[in-house]
Amino acid sequence: MEDKPIDQELLKKIKDALVKSGFPLEMNIANILDQHRWDNLISTQYLDFETRQIRESDIIASKIINGIEIKILIECKKSTEKQLVLYQPQRTFFVDNIYGSSDYFKIFPYLDPIESIQEYEILSQFYFLPILYNSSVFSSNLIFTKGNNIEQNNTPFFTSLNGLLKRSIIIRSRSNRNIRSIYLYVVIYEGHLLRLTTGNDSKEILEEIDYGQYKMQYFFQDPILSSEVKAKDIQDFGDTFLIEIMKPSYLVKYLDGIMKAFKDIDTSLFDQWGEEAIELPF
Repeated sequence: MEDKPIDQELLKKIKDALVKSGFPLEMNIANILDQHRWDNLISTQYLDFETRQIRESDIIASKIINGIEIKILIECKKSTEKQLVLYQPQRTFFVDNIYGSSDYFKIFPYLDPIESIQEYEILSQFYFLPILYNSSVFSSNLIFTKGNNIEQNNTPFFTSLNGLLKRSIIIRSRSNRNIRSIYLYVVIYEGHLLRLTTGNDSKEILEEIDYGQYKMQYFFQDPILSSEVKAKDIQDFGDTFLIEIMKPSYLVKYLDGIMKAFKDIDTSLFDQWGEEAIELPF
């Protein structure tokens, strides 16, 4: 007996559920990454080393440029009802501090702060990466609104950010620790992305943006003994992270910015910094 064709009303309900879930956004982002020759994995599962629960990450993108492996951990979010507001009380010139700390900029192998001159020379090569070039606009708070109402329960969103961080730690725990690598954290937000700032006259300014940064702190619990992730893996990442939040339309500009940042990089300065990442032949 042949199966009957699926009911059109049911088909529409399934389609509506998929669209609302944001999965088409993930596929769209993966297509953009493919077009720009970034390797990417979509909807992969991992074991949370704090809770021992199976979780899923949206997209992991990677590319080797000038002997450095770039990893972008991407979370895709879509909302037609809520607005995401990055709250930035005042403009913060963060880039002046970046060279003295890798808390925000996840770069491996670890740069010994004792060798401050070497650390400065290496980090200065990445000045034009979007995360540094735009770092005067980072926010330390974010708010979800629904029209004129402030949303109180943002736990699912922060759980997703938490997952980005954990996924990166797991990836590094399984990789060659001496390979030159950079980890970046990105949220693609399909919806209204806003920034609230205070002007020189102390009046609030609310504007729509296509790119922003959110400074996040997270203090990890010690991993469960049976976990393959060790306490040292977590310590290497610190407890402060900079999450880049952007609209889907900004992604191409972002990827181009990464490529341009490496165009004139002086790789001779990297002789004492880890091992060169090499593309494996197929």
